[in-house]
Amino acid sequence: MIDIQKMLIKAMKNEFFSNPDEELNKALNLATRQILGEMKTKFKDIQEEITIDIQYKTLQKMKKDRENSVKIYTEAFAKTNSSIAKENLDKAKLELEPIDIFLSELEDKMPKKMSEEDTKEFILDTWKNIQFTEKNPNKGILMKAIKTS
Repeated sequence: MIDIQKMLIKAMKNEFFSNPDEELNKALNLATRQILGEMKTKFKDIQEEITIDIQYKTLQKMKKDRENSVKIYTEAFAKTNSSIAKENLDKAKLELEPIDIFLSELEDKMPKKMSEEDTKEFILDTWKNIQFTEKNPNKGILMKAIKTS
């Protein structure tokens, strides 16, 4: 599991963002703290181990929420030219950057998915091996062999 506290400390030390614009760095760090705080709050309620997969899915949902907010605030700003809509739009866009950074860190630590072709080949090879060792192989035996591999 990625330690959220360590990511927050890195963010506060400006290790994530090194833009020449100091105000932008401050805003990105604030957005990072908000994202990590939201993650900690969500994980507080989970009774099981917080796996990389759970963290990844949480961040994907947060990213989708921010993208929807960007769309809504863009439309609102286009219609009203409101400073509040513009401020909310900028905030939602800003929060996407740390989410993308965290998602890419998690992707580096996640197991790589097999391609469809590799998956088919793996299943066929497993089935051939079962046919050599079992008299009457069936799908249940194949599934058990696949799950244990």
